[in-house]
Amino acid sequence: MLQLLPASVLDRSRGRELRWDTASCNGFARYTACIDPVFAGLDFGNQPLHFASNISQNGSYIKTSNKHLESPRTLQLTEGQTYLLSAQKEKGRYLRLSFQHGVARLSGSFGDHLPDVTLAFCGEHEAGWLRLPEDNSFFIEALTHSSFEFHHSDHCPIEQDLLWNWLFDLHLVRHPVGAEARLVALLQLLVSRFGIRRGDGYLLPMPLAHARIAELIGATRSTVTRQISLLRRLNHLQLIDPDGIFLLSEQLVESTTSLNS
Repeated sequence: MLQLLPASVLDRSRGRELRWDTASCNGFARYTACIDPVFAGLDFGNQPLHFASNISQNGSYIKTSNKHLESPRTLQLTEGQTYLLSAQKEKGRYLRLSFQHGVARLSGSFGDHLPDVTLAFCGEHEAGWLRLPEDNSFFIEALTHSSFEFHHSDHCPIEQDLLWNWLFDLHLVRHPVGAEARLVALLQLLVSRFGIRRGDGYLLPMPLAHARIAELIGATRSTVTRQISLLRRLNHLQLIDPDGIFLLSEQLVESTTSLNS
């Protein structure tokens, strides 16, 4: 367990703490994070992998006042459409998203070398806040036909920060050593958020290209293609649509060890 100096707890959500540390940094306060070991866990051999549970409401944060909120706007995107999310000084640099239906990918552009980096996913009946930097571009890409509301504000509740929540989960997806384990971890994470339980397995309702999976798990596209082919031969994965809509076996989704052993 990480030892922290005396601090004020700002957020306890999804099995972790965010603290405002006032006893270090040469007189300057700083944020420090502590990940609690009590999670819903997955295990790949000797490598434990823990995804956080659902968001709790026991954190303390600055609540927004209605006077800071603009009227929500409704936006509909067809599959493959992308919308630029930009900070607006007169309306606030925080954005609240409320999904009615669909699944979308949130990405950022960080210069010529990192033009399209996946930051989070969001989907049906989900709501969260985004902090929009003024010097980078954020995009929302509809992976399926999507409809959502959004409005700007000048405050953001810490425990409802969408990127904060996904930061931990996507980092833990990259934690296992082997590409197979990272691929399975990603599929399990996405099923836990967006999967549809069927009699013959779990359906991931949005397309996932091999190149996108490679970006998310830190592997090459050819490695992803090889691992997906292996899972198909083992009957753990079926390709429902050529664009990459998968049906996953119950054994794959609920596995805690390597499927090759």
